[in-house]
Amino acid sequence: MKVAQERCRLYGIKEVEFKCVNATDMKHATSEKFDFVIFSASMEHMTYNERLRAIKASYDLIKENGYVVVAETPNRLWYRDSHTGLECFFHWLPDEAAMDYAKFIPREHFNSEFEKRSGESLISFARWGRGVSFHEFVIALGDAKKVKVASSMQSFFGFPEHQYKQLIKKVGPPNIDDGFYDEYLYIALVNPMMD
Repeated sequence: MKVAQERCRLYGIKEVEFKCVNATDMKHATSEKFDFVIFSASMEHMTYNERLRAIKASYDLIKENGYVVVAETPNRLWYRDSHTGLECFFHWLPDEAAMDYAKFIPREHFNSEFEKRSGESLISFARWGRGVSFHEFVIALGDAKKVKVASSMQSFFGFPEHQYKQLIKKVGPPNIDDGFYDEYLYIALVNPMMD
């Protein structure tokens, strides 16, 4: 939060109030409505059910002209996991197979973390980060039409498209925004109530 406050100071933004709330408790922590709910390098570290609750709660907490911002979140659809296992196709494995395969990955500490499987180790595995895709947003919101991307970093800056992104866009659903095809999600989703 200190970094965000310092950025506001540097940009001369004075009318701002920050709240740091556990994503899974957002709905119960406040009844206020917000302009922005920001998930920065965090959504991929939630369990599947936590992520669904956090997405739904974030949309319930933003104002009619508000945004849910997801930043620095690995895309589960991407072929290379450059975040957790540091292995190609690792995101695509079901959790149990990925845990079993982890011992073969050269990343120190990660490869020995899950030798014994338990409920606790499944949660620990999720906390390392498993990536996120547009699918979770559709599931949480109950309708693909509610997943409206206002902007993505890649398109905003006009970065050239990776060949892999071009490929998955060709085979992916036509109603999914380009931002959901980047290696990392840096997207601003607009409140679905907005027209």
